[in-house]
Amino acid sequence: MMDEKIAMLKMLPGKNTAIWCVFLILSSFLLVSCDGNIFASMSWQASGLQNQQLRVLEVSTKDAKTLYAANVQGHVFVSTDAGQHWAEQSSGLPLPDVIHTLSFDTTGQKLYAATAKGLFTKTEGAALWSQVTAASLPSTDITSLVFLPDAPKVLYIGTANLGIFESNDGGTSWLSATSGLPHGIAINGLSFDPALNQLWAATPMGAYRSANRGA
Repeated sequence: MMDEKIAMLKMLPGKNTAIWCVFLILSSFLLVSCDGNIFASMSWQASGLQNQQLRVLEVSTKDAKTLYAANVQGHVFVSTDAGQHWAEQSSGLPLPDVIHTLSFDTTGQKLYAATAKGLFTKTEGAALWSQVTAASLPSTDITSLVFLPDAPKVLYIGTANLGIFESNDGGTSWLSATSGLPHGIAINGLSFDPALNQLWAATPMGAYRSANRGA
């Protein structure tokens, strides 16, 4: 296991705030630990999803036992028992595809997948994915996405070569939000700081910050 590549760490609190569950994605294993002192005890256990080259992991904001994971081919798997058992939920996705990130919206009702072939979404509990399409949204590699906690219908997406786009109506229409960014810059990651009301973008040229939500 020492040769395995760490792809992602994901933490979620249990009902007892002194105990945390941490999910660790390696290149071909998904490990879980719910020990209160995981890094001292090293009590990692293999989850029920093995022999998959996993890339991303997301936890439902409405039910911490519901997890979604995607492998490098774009297949999505769901578990409703904290990782013990998994079932594939890839219907509607253009496989093979690269899923850069999985993220629930602010309400926890919809799950979004940012992929190399566009932006896809499905309602929590549904089996079928659908592509988010709009005349104002170019067909391009979607690398990242972020939602605003105080505005459920507002979301931002980062792209591989077209900067950042913003939607104020849940993805029906989109506007470019690239003011101040170098033309055609790749966006590797997006994050929103609610305390300072700042939108952050990670790029190959460094980190960029917007104090007006990308306007």
